Parts: sequence; structure tokens; C-alpha cells
Amino acid sequence: MYLFISLKYRQFLYLDQNLICISPSLPQLYVEDEDYESLRQSIDDYNNFNMIGLATKLATHELLEFRRISAYVYRCHKKWSKSIELSKNDRMYKDAIDTANESADAAIIEDLLRFFCKKDEKECFCAALYTCYSHISPDVALELGWLHGYHNFIMPFLIQNLRHTHVRLNELETRTEPPKEEGANQDNIAGTYGNLGGFNNGMLMLENGGGMMPPPMPGNVAPGMVDMSGFASAQMTPGMVPNGGLMPPNGGMMPNGGGMPAPGIMPTM
Repeated sequence: MYLFISLKYRQFLYLDQNLICISPSLPQLYVEDEDYESLRQSIDDYNNFNMIGLATKLATHELLEFRRISAYVYRCHKKWSKSIELSKNDRMYKDAIDTANESADAAIIEDLLRFFCKKDEKECFCAALYTCYSHISPDVALELGWLHGYHNFIMPFLIQNLRHTHVRLNELETRTEPPKEEGANQDNIAGTYGNLGGFNNGMLMLENGGGMMPPPMPGNVAPGMVDMSGFASAQMTPGMVPNGGLMPPNGGMMPNGGGMPAPGIMPTM
């Protein structure tokens, strides 16, 4: 008796929560009444029926909107190639582009791009490049644009691709650069070694908390300091002895390394 219910109340036949399979005659009633909007809404809300069978019947319907519903049903069931083929036959290129993008299949998208090139649909080719941007290899877009003279139509895609690549490289460099604190520590260490002068330009002062002292002049060692530089013995002025003493004549050596004779020994006159 449900067949006699007004179309206004037919949606109640789907029952609550889509738990019970509806009668297959209800979608057929929408088709007979050419109510494609209600049929489309019922497909979105309830799918517990033979949708593939419905799509097969609607694929050859005389009305375009019902053929679009057929392609939509195939798209919902991930039958991408079948859906795109129906859309191409009806020149519903936007539906075909959206279906190809939803498939995320590079081969399907490339086939659609080649179809647009074959049909000389420049605008659709450009729209497909923009919509399916994340699934298209740049070399494929460049090749097709070069072969068919679509240089102006591939430029938006190439500009977007170059911009995306530039941003990703900057992010990669930011993530892989060394921490700034580590670099600062290395600079501090290098500066410390530079202040020490490589240990060759001066003598460390151990008294009074350390520090640097300029190298002593030959034969001029400060009192109380030990000359460890080796300059005094290597560059001593003739006639001079360490600590300012005089060299004895004839190259003689004074005992104890000083200018005075040792106790009990008189110098020879």
C-alpha cells in the first residue's frame, strides 16, 4: 500500500537510521516522476539498497541530471574510471575533474589531462592542473604543455609548484641548521685560544691570578722571574752575563755564574 502514498511522504519509507533495506521501487518512483533532486538527496542520506543497479539503469537515461546521478553513484563506490567516462560523454568536465582529484590516482589524472589536450580543451586542462595539483608530476604538466603549445596554461601550475618547492626547502633548512647556542660556544672557545696568542707571543703570568706578560728583552729579566723563553742565552750581548754581570776577560768563566769570585779564591792578576 506504500505505492499510494504521496511523494511528499515517501522519504518515511526509508525508516529510521537506515537500518532496514528499503524497497527498490521507491527510487524508481523518483525516476518516473523525474524528481532527480529527491533521488540525489535519498542517495546521500540512505544507501542500504542496490545503488550499483540503480546507477546502471540511470547511465542511459534520457535526462542529463539522472545520468549525472549515475556517475555520482559510481564515484561514491570508488569506480573512478566508470564515473569519469560517463562525465566525459556528457561533457560534464567539472564532474570528471572532481572525480579524478578525489581518486588521487596519478594515472587517472594524467589520462584526463591527455583527453583535454586531444579535445583541445585548454581551459579544462588548466582547471585540471589547478584542481589536481598535489597529484600531478611537474614533468608531465610541462611535457603536455610543450607538446600542445599550452605554455600560458601551464604557467599557473609551474609558478605554484616553484613556490611550494621554495617553501619546503626553507623549512628543511630551518629544521636541519645547527642550534645557535652550539655555534656561540664554538666562537667563545676560538676567541679564548686567540687571546692566548697561540702560547708563542707571550709568557703566562702565574702570579696575581694569571694573565699575559710581554716577552722579556734579551738580558733584561725582571728580578724574581725565571727566564723560560730561551732568548737570554741565545741572544746575549757579548761581554754580558746573566743578571747584568760582566764576562771575565779571555773568555774565562766565573764560578757560581756571577761576577764575584767564590770565597777563598782570588782572581789571578
